Amino acid sequence: HNNHCCSQGRYMKIQKLIIGTILLLLVGCSTTQHRSASIVNANDGALVVRILPNTLGSGQFRKHWESLTVERLPDDINSTASQYSLQPIVEASSSSVIYAGSLPSGRYRFLKFPAHQCLGMCETGWVEVSSGFSRFDIKSGHLTNLGVIVQSLSSTDGKKMMLAHGPLAGDTLSDEIVREFAPGLTTLLGRPSLSWQSESVSKQMELAFEYSKLTSFSFFSPREVSDGSFIYGSANGIVYRMTPGEKPIAHDVGERKSIEAILASSSGSWYAGGELGLLTMSDDEGKSWRSIRGNLPLGVVVDLHEWQGIIIATIVRGARIYIYASPLGADNWTALAEYQTVVGYSDPTGVRPRSFLMDDMLITGVPGRNVASLDLNTNAYEIYPLPGPLQMLSVSEDGVLRCRCIATMAVNPYESRDFGKTWKESSESRFLLMPTFRDRMNGVAFQSAILSAATMAYTNDGGVSWIQTTEMPVAPNEIFYSKDKTAAYLASIYGELWISKDDGRSWQRVQR
Repeated sequence: HNNHCCSQGRYMKIQKLIIGTILLLLVGCSTTQHRSASIVNANDGALVVRILPNTLGSGQFRKHWESLTVERLPDDINSTASQYSLQPIVEASSSSVIYAGSLPSGRYRFLKFPAHQCLGMCETGWVEVSSGFSRFDIKSGHLTNLGVIVQSLSSTDGKKMMLAHGPLAGDTLSDEIVREFAPGLTTLLGRPSLSWQSESVSKQMELAFEYSKLTSFSFFSPREVSDGSFIYGSANGIVYRMTPGEKPIAHDVGERKSIEAILASSSGSWYAGGELGLLTMSDDEGKSWRSIRGNLPLGVVVDLHEWQGIIIATIVRGARIYIYASPLGADNWTALAEYQTVVGYSDPTGVRPRSFLMDDMLITGVPGRNVASLDLNTNAYEIYPLPGPLQMLSVSEDGVLRCRCIATMAVNPYESRDFGKTWKESSESRFLLMPTFRDRMNGVAFQSAILSAATMAYTNDGGVSWIQTTEMPVAPNEIFYSKDKTAAYLASIYGELWISKDDGRSWQRVQR
């Protein structure tokens, strides 16, 4: 009897706890109104703002983003604050995120920002916003354009997050963003827009925004230039030129967007492509830049290649992949192909579409389970099925196309010698990542492992056998050879660089 009473008492306590939790959740939900990217009420205004993380983890492609919460401040002592949440827009971005939505008139502040401070597999973190951060007004019938807010690590301890936004003028790209991704707000375009509430902006904000440009994280698309140094892109609109053993030199392209693709053309010009339609070039080694986007769709430029005096650009927008071509230095683009990504429920998410140039063929991985082969001579293309959902695709000088694809529950390596038409299982270990060859016999690769250290590996028999060498504390973002094939490089998204001058038998970290 006593046991029964005790059990019944515990049951009632648990029942009350569950009911109380549900009530709290319901109350919490009722205090935050979800607002869409369309006018809800006739007297609404609207907000558009972009958040750009510029930290160690900002090189990960297509992160998961949470909704953004803003708070409408009380009009007087007799009113209360109201909170509203806006949904993320990521169709044309890679590192950053856009928020747009209608809001009632009033003065607002940010409570906290979604952020990606952590490394590895974790998703969204949060950055608390101080009470002294800039505020903004929403006015009926008008768009409030806040431009971009950059999240950077502070100069004091390198750990605390610093938030900085640009000048009061905002961001001229916002009108196009509204038309493309928030058409329900287009009725507000053409009217004078609002920006940050001027007296709330700290005197140090402009300095903080300029400071955010001094350190731009990530290591995208390294490409060697003629003198043995190379250039690469980063998350905050900076192209770096680096010579091993020397401090990298920063070149600002003038836009706070993640640079995903770099090309050093045969004419000596530099090209930089990235999120939100960024495609710009420099004829003076990074001193000045001009946009060559022209008629390209608003998306992420993920790859740039040169073929017979023509620039080939691969652009990702949502679930679509576009291939465009233009003469060197021009901004009149011709559409060559368009592919549709279809990622199933069990397929890997966040796979970055990539294109590779193999002779006269452009090979493009199409997540989740396809590969496209485009003949640049005829502009004809074929789409072939992969052996399983795509995790990683690579092409190198041995002429072999390789994928890491999921077969049943395991990730297996496969290879194709006919531009993706047919595939066979590879004899390589499933832990061997990104095999990169300088010719048909010699190559290097990253060898991952379970419960043991990851290493580099090399082959001198065309990949029949691989020999493990240097332990490696970081996974690569890219492995590539110098133009003269005398050195192999490994780069990570965190800006670390390793070099081998003996065909992968030993590796040294490049000090900067």
